[in-house]
Amino acid sequence: MLQDKTDSEVQSTMTVLQEVRSPRIPEGAHVMTVLINHPPGAAGYPPHRLPGGPGFGYMIDGEMLFELEGEAPRVLRAGDAFWGPGGDVIHYQDANNRTDIPCSFVLTLFCVPGQPMLEWVTEEELGERKGLGVSTSTSAGGRVDTTAAAAATHTGTGVGTTSHESGYERAHQWRTATRGLVLHRASVVATSDQPQSRGSISIILTGKALDNDLLLADTDTIALTSLGSRADARIHLMTVVPMQLDMLSDLPTLCVRGRGMTEPTQLQLVVELTARNPHTDSTSVMTCKYDSVLLDAETPLFLKDFELQHGELRH
Repeated sequence: MLQDKTDSEVQSTMTVLQEVRSPRIPEGAHVMTVLINHPPGAAGYPPHRLPGGPGFGYMIDGEMLFELEGEAPRVLRAGDAFWGPGGDVIHYQDANNRTDIPCSFVLTLFCVPGQPMLEWVTEEELGERKGLGVSTSTSAGGRVDTTAAAAATHTGTGVGTTSHESGYERAHQWRTATRGLVLHRASVVATSDQPQSRGSISIILTGKALDNDLLLADTDTIALTSLGSRADARIHLMTVVPMQLDMLSDLPTLCVRGRGMTEPTQLQLVVELTARNPHTDSTSVMTCKYDSVLLDAETPLFLKDFELQHGELRH
């Protein structure tokens, strides 16, 4: 016999705070959940890595200044979810952004038996990798300025400031162009006029929704030796997360990360996104070209918005 649901059961809800397709989970890893508490004004842990794989977090109280290698520092508040890929990526900051209240957050980490949960980064290595950092505005006292006047968006090969109105307009244009569209396919054509004898790149497309960073698509590792001229170009398919694109609060960001390079290299990229509208059964193809992607051993990172340069509607 079916029982009537109680009021508490009727009111129960489930809210997705974060959805991430983890880039790499080591074989044999186990899972550990820890609670971190920082007193007011605490600097947090020194720069470190998570050698056991990705870490997933949730803010409980206060504000945290959070910074990963290759990303601008940002402030996380109670109720925000966040994550880091672990592995080689450096976690620069998890400081308390406030001097008047504590902050606390929960972390779920993948750990490999026999390896430390955290691996500290030396000052020497920080100096070697300083080109991978992204600057942002700070207010008096060293805290991050979170006012609209300090809002930043990726431009060129780094980050530059823009007005609140400009950021709102860009986000509005993106949502209008992608209304009702679900990401279905992504590909990139990478070419180079200067063949390289070693090194590789990986390409990631990310987006932001409700202050959460989301993975949209990524490639496998692409060897630089496999890249030729435009005449010999090949298509590299990306693994996609089929999410609704008009949920993003700003333009997606393209990240190209080089590894093992000994010589400067200049790439040309053409990124194509294919999205479907499940209600109209139509398909839209969006293209963005990057004519000059510069990478070298000191700055092996390229960041730029996916700006819609060409769109085509197909039925």
